Amino acid sequence: EYRGGDVPVFHFDVYRIEGEDDLYSTGYYDYLDTGYLLCEWSEKIPFALPDGRITVEIEKTDSADGRRITVTPPDRTGACTRERISAYHDYTRPGFHRRGGKCRAA
Repeated sequence: EYRGGDVPVFHFDVYRIEGEDDLYSTGYYDYLDTGYLLCEWSEKIPFALPDGRITVEIEKTDSADGRRITVTPPDRTGACTRERISAYHDYTRPGFHRRGGKCRAA
């Protein structure tokens, strides 16, 4: 849990979660509507992901230290609006652009 701003941030790493009972025991559902919930390995819990979420994917590139970050807005239309993603990333910085219906950091 990270506090200090106007809205608390909660971090869940669900790598070892094997089902809904496991997820329930972590308290995950108690935090869904209380702040920002950052979830690592969320592909392991598709049954519990809320509608209206912002998805951030981080992938390795061919470079040893390189990473590709893909931010998908909640409306799934690919609209990269400041209101939707500015809390997560400053997309106005150089190298950040829209490609293929998603926002991507170069």
